[in-house]
Amino acid sequence: MSEYPPGHRSHRSLFVIIQRRLSGPDPAERNVPPELLAEAIRLNPDEPLPPDIRTYLVGLLSGDIKPPRGRRRSKKDALQVLKVAVAKLNYDRNTAWLKARKVRGDVGWPCLRASDWWGEPIHVRAAMLTARQMRKCWPNVTHRHILNEISLMFKSTD
Repeated sequence: MSEYPPGHRSHRSLFVIIQRRLSGPDPAERNVPPELLAEAIRLNPDEPLPPDIRTYLVGLLSGDIKPPRGRRRSKKDALQVLKVAVAKLNYDRNTAWLKARKVRGDVGWPCLRASDWWGEPIHVRAAMLTARQMRKCWPNVTHRHILNEISLMFKSTD
């Protein structure tokens, strides 16, 4: 039995929460956890299901709607967003510097030319330099992580 009296506002608000999730613009957010559906039905036994929740439940039970697979994308906090923004600025500056060196014909010091990473493309070298510059505030960052974060920035603007 519920700790709330029948007809309490919080019972019906579960249906509102589910309806908002189902009408969201992002397809990944349209997934409703089965526990939330079960709780809403359990707390509102006499209430008829709204049509959009009924359609979702029928699709879920028949196997037409599948819950998303894999790990959920984490919400980024303000510090993470700031780190990525600074990394993007450093990456752009390093890329421009390396391109200018290439145009000028600078091939690097002999000790750098002998290193294996100096033969990488400019964008990878710029990411390596950026990762090294960001180590103080972002200790475990790699150049692959920098490249992934920058590509995610471009995907989110589309």
